Amino acid sequence: CGAVCTGGRTCVVYTAYDDRQKAIFLLIIGEDVPKGKIQLTDWGKFDFPSICVHQSKVVVSWENFSQTNSQIEYVFVGDDEPSSIQQATSCQERAYQPQMISNGDTLFLIYESFFEKRYHLMVRMLEDSHHRFSEAVEIGFDTLNDLSPSLWCQDGEIYVSWENSSPLYTDYVWKNHKGTDVTMPAFGHGWQVLCKMGFRKLGFDGETLTVSSLDTDWNAELELNNAESAGEPVVFMVGEFTYLAYVSKAEQSHYWKLVIQALNGSMWEFIEIPEILFDYRQKPVLVVSGNRIFVSGIRVMGEKREYKVFQLETDSLTKNL
Repeated sequence: CGAVCTGGRTCVVYTAYDDRQKAIFLLIIGEDVPKGKIQLTDWGKFDFPSICVHQSKVVVSWENFSQTNSQIEYVFVGDDEPSSIQQATSCQERAYQPQMISNGDTLFLIYESFFEKRYHLMVRMLEDSHHRFSEAVEIGFDTLNDLSPSLWCQDGEIYVSWENSSPLYTDYVWKNHKGTDVTMPAFGHGWQVLCKMGFRKLGFDGETLTVSSLDTDWNAELELNNAESAGEPVVFMVGEFTYLAYVSKAEQSHYWKLVIQALNGSMWEFIEIPEILFDYRQKPVLVVSGNRIFVSGIRVMGEKREYKVFQLETDSLTKNL
């Protein structure tokens, strides 16, 4: 699910489940009171919705797996009913996990596309809601799988981070959050190791897409400790610093922990934070408000678990950088 605030209302998109089928819904909330619910798709094989605001309109995208392969669809939602459903990709492309972000002029769609036996990171651009998305441009690496993109907009530029990883081998055994053994099945999302993080900065002038690094040294990747199966990045910026939050195996073998690094010049440096744990290898739920970061996670004290929202102050995080 996801949510945006615009025009005095909050719009929440989510996947609903019923009788082995899924549908995408949009819940509209005004002044903390639900105003309406819109069913954006029929019941079928729809999932992984993404939402953002582009030129004062809410736009929602999702996966449609009703055909042989997955394709990405989208709609614009104004003050009235949503527009007709449009295709951003075809089912021949095998596109997954859409993410969207707007810089006010251009809407960017970043997603995973499976071809040549691996996942590639692709981007398409759209300037006007009455037109279609551009042709896809690959922005990832040329080996392994580019997965789980995270997006941030700063001063009109789009920042993208993702993990580049290869899967665990079949029949590998690891422990889940309950401490019981899980056997590695065929490759799927959430089972990656041998991971590094990729970064790109995107710009679009209406004709040409520019892809660059985060600094003059082409600092486009961050090598990780593969033994910790780290990944699922979230990129964000506060003041002069670019941050990367991701998960890594915790000392308690069935937990994952939050790790934050900051880009200081051309070097990524670890930030000291309190222990924030998760049950699964999942992208951290993180919100930036001013110089504060809010993270939803777990605090473990002995045998007691507490779900809470942690608050981090960026001034204290970067005082030693």
